[in-house]
Order: sequence, then C-alpha cells, then structure tokens
Amino acid sequence: MVVFVEENIEELLESARATWKEPIVQEFLKKTRIDELVKVIGENFKVWPDDFIRSIDKSMKSYANCWAAASKAHSESGLYKKIVEAADIKSGLTVDLGCGSGGLLAELPDGWVGVDINNYSLQAAEQHVRSRGKSVERFSRSHISFDPDSGFILKPHPYLLETDFKKNILIADDLRTFQNTIRLLYNQGVKADTATFTMWGGFSNYLGVEFIDWIAKAWGKKEDNSLLLPERVLEYGPKICRQGGRLVFAVRTCKFEGPENLFAYDRKGRRIDVAEGLRSASRSGEEMIEKYKHLYELEDKGEIPVTVDENKFGLNVYPQAADYSQQETKELLDQVGIKNPPVAVRIYVLKVK
Repeated sequence: MVVFVEENIEELLESARATWKEPIVQEFLKKTRIDELVKVIGENFKVWPDDFIRSIDKSMKSYANCWAAASKAHSESGLYKKIVEAADIKSGLTVDLGCGSGGLLAELPDGWVGVDINNYSLQAAEQHVRSRGKSVERFSRSHISFDPDSGFILKPHPYLLETDFKKNILIADDLRTFQNTIRLLYNQGVKADTATFTMWGGFSNYLGVEFIDWIAKAWGKKEDNSLLLPERVLEYGPKICRQGGRLVFAVRTCKFEGPENLFAYDRKGRRIDVAEGLRSASRSGEEMIEKYKHLYELEDKGEIPVTVDENKFGLNVYPQAADYSQQETKELLDQVGIKNPPVAVRIYVLKVK
C-alpha cells in the first residue's frame, strides 16, 4: 500500500496566492471572465486560489493512487520485465519519461533517472523501487507559476545538484518542456543511452494544472491535447538521448475487431462511438512515429499481450480518457458488452540519428 505525504501542498498554496495577485494574472482573469469559469468548474471553489489548488492536489493524489494500483498489477504479471527484455535494456544511463509509480524503473539496471510531474507518483515510485531492494533519491518539489499561453502551471524546482549517474534518481519535470531533465543531463555534460516512454495509449494526461482547459470550456471550446505528451517525447528524444542512443516507445494498443460502430452514452448524456475509440488507440502511436521518423531509425519489437482485469482497468485505451475516469470508461464498455478488450503493448525502439 502506498503511503502519500502532502509535503508540497503548502508551497503550492503560497506560490499560487502570490501568483494570483500579479497584475498580469489579474488582467488575464478579467479577459477570461472568472465568473463564467466558476460556473463551469462548479461552486466548490469558494476561496480562490486555495480551493482550486487543493482540488488539483487531490486530483493528482487520486491519479497517483489509481495508477499505483494498476502498475502493481502489471508488475506482478511481469509486464514491465517483458518490456525491458523485449527492448533489450541492459546497461548505461536510462531516463524514464513519465515514470509514474515506478513499475518499469524497478526492472531496470541501476543507473536511471525517473521523471514525472506528479509529486505523489514520484512518492509511489520511491516506495516501490525501495520495496524491491533498490536505493533511490527523490527531488519532487514544485510550485505554481503563470504562463500567458497556459494559465496556471505546475512548475518543478530546477535541479542543480551534481549527479552520480550510477545512482537512481527521481525528479519532477514538466514533460511538455523537459527543462529539468535536459538541465540535469547538460549540467553533467552527458546524454542518456536510453530513454523510455511506456504504457501510453489513447490517453491524455494534461500536465499543467488544467486551468486553461477549464477556461476553454467556459468559452465553449475544448482543445485536444491527446497527442501533446507523446509527440513531445518524440520531438525531444534526440535532445535527451545521445546520437545512436535509443528511445523505447511502448504504446498501449487495442486490436478491436468488432462492429464498425458501437454507441454508448456517458454520464453527461453524450453519444460516444466506443468502437472507433478503441481502434484509434492503435492507430495514434503509429501515426506519430511516422511524423517523426526523420529523427530516428525504427525497429518494431512487436507486441506483448496484456490480460486486463476489468476490476482493475489499468490499461485505459479509450482516447478520451482525459474526460473519463477508469470507472466511467468501464461503464462505456459495459454498455456495448465489451468486458475484456484485446489489449497489448506494442514496443518500438527508435535509434537517434
């Protein structure tokens, strides 16, 4: 069982209060009509920005707890070990981008860096790898900042320490920019031998504080950020890995071969084509790799089948999962009679040119 400590909440609150008072922020809020925003996100936020930040912190903890449970099941099934073996990760510096609760890290040879924006996920990763007899140091402090293009953002503290890459390290970083990761490597004059990005698929985990998403909803708009994170990984891979180094890109897929259309209704009454959603989960990874193939030499390592326990729906393959919890996704599948979708992890190894 993961034990979470709310070690960062006070710093988040203090930085949010200070940021909230900045003239540029107040001007931004006037333009976005905060009264309309409140109508969209609910009236539970009586004290701004405190209640908003506490809600985000709670959401991050919930996500970390949910993924830790799913990751535990995948670890016990041997899935992460199979990924390491299939990708032939044996030695050298490995950077795991979006390491979550550390399932893959626990299977890697020592000398790795685990990267995630979620402080609670990094806590879970630390506890998991220590339970496997590995030592690790964690640096996961962050604060609230403001970006005119993204609203409030969760910004990690810069990592400036000298580093022995023979040790295992967990750091906080925003995977839209990789600033902390690149700073860590460049300050030591090295690049990674291997970078890993695993278990993504049909899944959008927006890395900011989702402030801009809620503002967009207030204006009746919703940006599609579903490809933001994996495309950033493919784009920044050559900055993180040395020439000849490898990016292991392990994508969740669902080889659904049922009817062309299967419609269900979500909790808001929206009509959803579940069949198309499941199929698109398999297409998206291939389409992104095609877009960035000029940066890499591609080797397809094939698929590892995954048995999904419907009570621990850990591989959320539905592409609009940013809008749905795992339980809500399961409800959609139940409506169309799909109990255990044929899920697999497809492994691509991309060698940096």
